[in-house]
Amino acid sequence: EQKRNLFKNDEVEMFFRNFRSKMIQYEEYISLISEQFNKKDEVLERLASLKECANSNHLPNPKFHFQILCAWCPEMEQNIVGRILAKIKSKHSGIGKDAFEEWINMTDIEDIKSEVEIIKCIFQ
Repeated sequence: EQKRNLFKNDEVEMFFRNFRSKMIQYEEYISLISEQFNKKDEVLERLASLKECANSNHLPNPKFHFQILCAWCPEMEQNIVGRILAKIKSKHSGIGKDAFEEWINMTDIEDIKSEVEIIKCIFQ
């Protein structure tokens, strides 16, 4: 009750309470809050960008991905396996965001395994 009295004329608190009680939707809440801080255009642009990224399917390549690499390196901790994957991605990133995927698709699985073994040596 004290808290409510303390913030009873606070617009931001009202927006928050309305959102928490589901009286306004998330997008409206974000819009109202960002407007309070004079960042509405920036926030809405960023929100749209995040939604676009979330909507695009970033499914792992069924031929080679982190979980497969973990299965190939059961003796290694996941953070080390992640570093191995990062090295491989870095080496084969090429030009464009799909270069690594293209490399996976064009490379024989045994050649990928051989490369993993070579890179594993760095981390042992």
